[in-house]
Amino acid sequence: MAVRINAFIVTLATVQILLIVAYSILTYHEGYGDQQKLDTARQAQLTKEAALREPTPAPQEYQYGQPDLSFMFDMNMYSYLGMCLTMTYLRKYAYTSLGMSFLMGCLAQEWCGLLLQWIPLAHCSYLKQTFQQVGCPYGDNPDISQFENNLRALACTCDSFSDKIALKISDFIKAQYGVVAVLISYGALLGKVNPLQMMIIVIMNSAAYCGNKFLCVDYRGGVDGTGSLYTTHIFGAAFGLGCSVLVSGHRPHENPDNAPRYQSNNYAILGSLFMFVTYPSFNCYWAPAELRMYVASNTFISLIAGCFFSFIWANFIYPEGPSVMHLQDGVLAAGGGGAT
Repeated sequence: MAVRINAFIVTLATVQILLIVAYSILTYHEGYGDQQKLDTARQAQLTKEAALREPTPAPQEYQYGQPDLSFMFDMNMYSYLGMCLTMTYLRKYAYTSLGMSFLMGCLAQEWCGLLLQWIPLAHCSYLKQTFQQVGCPYGDNPDISQFENNLRALACTCDSFSDKIALKISDFIKAQYGVVAVLISYGALLGKVNPLQMMIIVIMNSAAYCGNKFLCVDYRGGVDGTGSLYTTHIFGAAFGLGCSVLVSGHRPHENPDNAPRYQSNNYAILGSLFMFVTYPSFNCYWAPAELRMYVASNTFISLIAGCFFSFIWANFIYPEGPSVMHLQDGVLAAGGGGAT
């Protein structure tokens, strides 16, 4: 029986093997095999259980906070359920869109997980080499800018590229924001690229996202309180539209395949429902613990208002009246608006 060789499968397998090797050599699970940490965790659990048996004062509302594990579940639902199902809105490419969104999301998760660690480590190695003659600790030098003072201080505390990467739950969550940016870009490319082209775009998109996030937030100190505004939503949309301009044919809006159908809309609205449920967690993860309650509340109110008013205004703007697509648009617009 002849073996069918597909360029996309071969390339994907090669990339996957390289990523597996990179993770196995360059990373380790933080706390794995550390008996002291395990004993400390067990003792903390025993102390907590003992405290629960005694009456304790109720904590203030701002003290409640979801642990990273809960955020990871919500982010998985948002990206791999919500966004992947939302991509099925086109009448002709729904099945392929769902499968490719899932596959490309997994690739972006792996690639972003490494790049979000490598870029700061490489920058740290550069800083250590640049300021090695100055010595630590660095004080505030009035003769140089505050920005350079901060870089010198960072060179004393950051980890260099020679160190192994300690992977935590939070690192996977941060990488999932890169997955969201990639899937947003993919939404502008449905039906326009083949799988091999899409894989190349995902690799480039993930690298650009990680570089943009590092430059805007980590290096220049920009404020993106929800971690999802200009580093995820705006970036993903701009990257996807740029790629779409390059690969689109003549008058793509007149293509008959650029339209939904009844069955595909059913799956897409299901994805919007998952996004509706998990959007508050998506927006509030990067917020300080004491502010997460307010970010989640504002996002939830924004989602409710977005659904109502998108449906109401569609009745006045569109001759055919409101449809389920307007609810989907309302959820997406309101969630992004809540991120501001």
